[in-house]
Amino acid sequence: MECIILKKGEIITVLDIGSEKIVCASGIVEDNDIRIIGIAESVSDGLEKGVIKSIDKTAETIQKIVEEVEQQIDKRVKSLFVGIKGEHIE
Repeated sequence: MECIILKKGEIITVLDIGSEKIVCASGIVEDNDIRIIGIAESVSDGLEKGVIKSIDKTAETIQKIVEEVEQQIDKRVKSLFVGIKGEHIE
């Protein structure tokens, strides 16, 4: 696994895809912390027990909450870190 060094003032965005909800959050790197500057969440429409049942519904949900965060931070999200877990993930 590669170590990522974050610089002060850098904005980082994460996406957590869970069975019950999907959450996107952006934060700005400060001295020894990351201060949350935008967050959005939605019910995991299209997922069931950690398995994608409808890729279209899941993609729409992700797009919607990322756009919400972009509006909050007044910047376009160009990249993000994704967290997803399940027995089927390797």
